[in-house]
Amino acid sequence: MNLYKTAITIAIISLLTGCGSGSAAIKEELASTKETLTRLQSENESLKKELDDLKYGPETLLKEANSYFASGDIKKLKKIQETISKKYPGSGEENKIKALTEKLQKQIDDKAQKEKKEAEKQAAEEKKRQAVATAEMRKRTDDVTGYTVFEDKTSPEYINENGFYAFFAQGNDGVPILYARFQYTGDSWLFINNYTIKADDKIYEISPKYSDVHRDNDGGEVWEYYSTAVNKDVYEIINAVIKSNKTIIRSQGNERKQDRTVTAKEKAALQHVLDAYRAMGGTDSQFKL
Repeated sequence: MNLYKTAITIAIISLLTGCGSGSAAIKEELASTKETLTRLQSENESLKKELDDLKYGPETLLKEANSYFASGDIKKLKKIQETISKKYPGSGEENKIKALTEKLQKQIDDKAQKEKKEAEKQAAEEKKRQAVATAEMRKRTDDVTGYTVFEDKTSPEYINENGFYAFFAQGNDGVPILYARFQYTGDSWLFINNYTIKADDKIYEISPKYSDVHRDNDGGEVWEYYSTAVNKDVYEIINAVIKSNKTIIRSQGNERKQDRTVTAKEKAALQHVLDAYRAMGGTDSQFKL
């Protein structure tokens, strides 16, 4: 368009300056202007082609295709293939780019298939691992909330038994929640307000609110128990008990107390519950922050 305007301008100037020289001069100027315009248009088209070849030439496109193949960019590689198929169909470069596209697509498909098989294998192994981990556990499902509670079969089944154990509850969302419970039973009330756990040389304290310790009695027997969701501190206590040679738990009230040594069976049950908790999708990362 700029070349056209330039040519017209030249023609007008030529006409104005040549009015006094007669019609022959005018015709000669017009012919010269037309020739100049044609030449300029040809040169413009030639420059456009050169620029197009620099940007979309077969060698340039092949170079870009190799780069996209190396980076694994299948979308851009397919775009290059579309471009060269339109501009240089049947060329050697088109065949090479087509081969690169097919090769990269196969690599992507093979990787996706391998990942799918690996995911299916892991899912099957996880399902098997969960089944094994919970096979020897006691399970109770709440029909209202949908939560299932998992306990080791050796842990106390009733609240009127002494014990320290862990358990976890799992809902429909599949995320298990880990808990710990302290249980005391005897013929005298303690009115527990503190638990001291001495695992070898390490001493831990848990001081629940008075209302958080549940109390009841029957037939001359009393029991007090406290359940808590496991946090960083309780998680540390559980692991310390498991690893200890000897752990004593003191259930302390205002005037009375009870000392009890954690048994090997209780330690094994704690470990079993932790293993099952992890197998069912639980994580201990939140306890290590």
